[in-house]
Amino acid sequence: MESVYLISGSRQKLSREAPARTLYISPLFKACLRYAERQNPDRIYVLSGKHGLVPLDQSVRPDDFPLSQLSAEEGAGWADNVLRHLRSSLDLQNTEVTVLASDRDIRGLPEGIPHVSLPFKGLGAAQRMRFLKG
Repeated sequence: MESVYLISGSRQKLSREAPARTLYISPLFKACLRYAERQNPDRIYVLSGKHGLVPLDQSVRPDDFPLSQLSAEEGAGWADNVLRHLRSSLDLQNTEVTVLASDRDIRGLPEGIPHVSLPFKGLGAAQRMRFLKG
């Protein structure tokens, strides 16, 4: 089974265009990326409020479009867009997707993924950092 990690972007970011892996500079994002890379998955993507599903090496411009501030309708549209991109590049029936994001950042997304792991479910920011440091 293929392994994929999805990491939520962060409000803290560079002020210029950069690859997604270096654009986001918050301690939590960096810890999530290190954790995901240690798991040696087949792919890692960043979840962006504006850009949806972003490969780590894709250059993106900084934006101020936090996932946590999307309305319920916007969040549902965002989740549909991300799922459409996942389905176009992966066989989700044969892919284990681990989502490193807060509950409010991924509303509706897990329901569309058959094999999903949510290690941050119900955890606050401090608890997520403790999990990552494990």
